[in-house]
Amino acid sequence: MRPHGPGTAVRGAMIRTVMAMSIKPVELFLESGTVEEFREKLLALNGDFPLEAKDMLDLGNEYFSRYPDSFSDRNMGNVHAGYQVARACISEKLLAGITPTHRFAVRSIFDDIARIDETLDRLGAEIGAGNLARYYDIVAGNLEEVRKRIDELPRGMVKERFIGGITKFYNVLYLFKGGIDRIRSKD
Repeated sequence: MRPHGPGTAVRGAMIRTVMAMSIKPVELFLESGTVEEFREKLLALNGDFPLEAKDMLDLGNEYFSRYPDSFSDRNMGNVHAGYQVARACISEKLLAGITPTHRFAVRSIFDDIARIDETLDRLGAEIGAGNLARYYDIVAGNLEEVRKRIDELPRGMVKERFIGGITKFYNVLYLFKGGIDRIRSKD
């Protein structure tokens, strides 16, 4: 029988984290019939999955097995879907360190750039410009870490998809920073 006490909850949380971290994006992709189904399964992990260069390479190789593509024969639908797969992984890693109750709002900034000001205004009213700036710093730091992992990938189609996937987030950060500045100027 296991003891119950102050450390029991911590051990339980650690075990759940280790179990979740053992689920790799490539496994979810293989279990999913569509890119959207993959994204939904990935979001359910709340960022608790590995995304090292090897994980990206494994995922990309399986993606290209299902959706063949080459530099000389482009299927733009497959290219777009590849970016969606990469962005799903990247966005969840960018949210690491964001308060769980605010993850949805910050994720929505990534998903719907047209509504970024509205989302930032709502979130800023709830947590203040200072905490928005802290979230910006967290996301920017996480983005740099993901970029480093992408840089480790060998040249090729997989790296191209992840580079294409990460590019959007630099634009989002630019708008995120501008939104924070706008909110601060109102105060």
